Amino acid sequence: MPLPENRSARRAVHRWLAAVHKFGQASPRVSPLFLFGGPGTGKSLLLHWALETIARQAPQRTAQLLPAKELAEIFLCRDRAAAATPPSASASAPSYDAITVPAPATVTTDATPPDLASATPHAIDSDEVAELRDCDALLIDDLHQFPPPASEALIALLDRRKQRRQATLLTANVGPAQLDRLPHRLTNRLAAGLVVALEPWSATSREKFLRKQLQSRKIDVDAAGSQWLLTQFPGGGARPILGLLNALEPLRKHHAGPLTAELLQRLLPPGPTVATESESDLERIVRRVAQHYRLSPAQLRGPSRLRPILQARQLAIYLARQLTGLPLAQIGRYFGNRDHTTILHACQKIEAQLSDDPSLAHTLRHLRAELS
Repeated sequence: MPLPENRSARRAVHRWLAAVHKFGQASPRVSPLFLFGGPGTGKSLLLHWALETIARQAPQRTAQLLPAKELAEIFLCRDRAAAATPPSASASAPSYDAITVPAPATVTTDATPPDLASATPHAIDSDEVAELRDCDALLIDDLHQFPPPASEALIALLDRRKQRRQATLLTANVGPAQLDRLPHRLTNRLAAGLVVALEPWSATSREKFLRKQLQSRKIDVDAAGSQWLLTQFPGGGARPILGLLNALEPLRKHHAGPLTAELLQRLLPPGPTVATESESDLERIVRRVAQHYRLSPAQLRGPSRLRPILQARQLAIYLARQLTGLPLAQIGRYFGNRDHTTILHACQKIEAQLSDDPSLAHTLRHLRAELS
């Protein structure tokens, strides 16, 4: 859906698609194309839209889309590595089509999945990697979840595709420079292409998207009901809206006529309907914001109304809502059992200040990039 926040990204994807149509003409100015933004800014939606556009407008082109974790499983599969290799294979000449993964340096990171962190690097079967290597368009989602031990194989794949001027599109929650878990050899290659940020959605864009979704799903909600729904996700983008509507859709079939705000509050149970983050994530957000403002987490969650603490608390609440999608009531309980209207006011206060306070906007971007 065209929105002001994704206008630059959509233009970049259009240029990238033009390179797909002209096989072998993907210049470094458009490939690799790297899109980044916080959760819910529409990265994955753009990725799937690009794939559908290729299928519709250029069916003769081949395209592959897969999550970064799945790509890593192709590169580093413990089960395949553990399989017995015929003794004669070690003496045979190496295949030109195979991508060999050098043994990486020791990596210590809590974010690497145990099964992949312990995998043994090995020569990738050329039949498995051939589709990724040779397809006209390769789309990789959520690169921030890519485990470092598979980096050398991805570098080899990107270099091969760049040499052949094939189009590659990748997404992540942060820009290449912030992917500090990955080696510079990889992030430098990502930054060498076209890098485009997707901005967080404004209240106007969230309302536009909500109304479009209600119309397409044929969910009849009156004006007061629509306004109530908007209060349930004052931050974030598509993800919390879609999650709430997915929870609502099966319930509304049993009620005739427009859904009112009162009825919506009864239909949608309290608690997380779209939450994907646990309370530990709220702790992480509060701890980082408190560290930035040189306060303690207890001060942010406490009753103090001193201006520096109040400003930091409101920013932490705004980030918690944007990055977790938790309901207002649940965030309020975490922040000292505050009422959901207080949480809503804090989010609206920060959003209103962003356009007039460049320093606050810079701080928010910095913290969001670290916490995403």
